[in-house]
Amino acid sequence: MSNQPKKVSTVYTEMQLAMLAGMLNCSLNGSDVWRQIPCRGDCPTPDELIAWAAAEAVRRISQK
Repeated sequence: MSNQPKKVSTVYTEMQLAMLAGMLNCSLNGSDVWRQIPCRGDCPTPDELIAWAAAEAVRRISQK
């Protein structure tokens, strides 16, 4: 494993692949979660996922 930082484009592509794998994995029953994420297209982009996850974390912390 390299100690060199990854390029943003590489991280973005890896996130897209991981998100696609999660959306296609029926055993996770996460389809309801994916539908909660606001997006402009058919599925969220990594940027949209990050924005939603950050807002969701703040919302959950505020509920405590």
